[in-house]
Amino acid sequence: VGIISIVSFKGLFDQGKFDDDEPSQVSLGCNKENFFVTEQDDGSLMCMEADGDNIEFVIDDITGSFVKKSGGARDDISLSDTIYDGIFTKLITSNIFTSFNTANFAAVVIFAIVFGFALGRVLTERVGGDVSRSTIIMLFKEFDGVLLKLINWVIMLTPFAVFSLIVRAIGNQDDLKQAFENVGYLVVATIIAMLFHFLIVHVGLLAFFRKKEPFTFLRKL
Repeated sequence: VGIISIVSFKGLFDQGKFDDDEPSQVSLGCNKENFFVTEQDDGSLMCMEADGDNIEFVIDDITGSFVKKSGGARDDISLSDTIYDGIFTKLITSNIFTSFNTANFAAVVIFAIVFGFALGRVLTERVGGDVSRSTIIMLFKEFDGVLLKLINWVIMLTPFAVFSLIVRAIGNQDDLKQAFENVGYLVVATIIAMLFHFLIVHVGLLAFFRKKEPFTFLRKL
């Protein structure tokens, strides 16, 4: 939708030319406050109090390692480059396992849709759509069961892991009294916020829409 909008209104955009980048300049500070490396008239360098342009040095970025501040959008990227690099390469993956590893969920979803469509066509052609006769469907079901079992084990161990993290955090505290005071303030603030939300939002909306005393209704829950 964004690309279609850009193409539709492209003729209304103002096209200009960006100014050329100026050389990168830096100043090198010394150990003493407000003192910088300063170039003398004879070309030597000394640490002196900031004065004039003698503290500014030009960096010749030979390898292009520094990032320069941009004055706006780049004018050297075409619409086709934007579509290819910004959309196509994000949706069409060259390695599905890399997409899983880098959490590129858009590519994973596109791959899953295409794979599911192809699998459905194969099942229709070979087994007449009977999924119970498909070896790969049974494999996926078994694999799904294994993953669910692993997730359940992780959920069972989560309380012990959280408890160990809490014990470690408490053990690293030098002042337990101050630590528990801070946690206590957080708990009290959370409870007050929850009560305020319940009384103002839930009870208030209930009374506003039902036009009746809300606590009678709440006692019957």
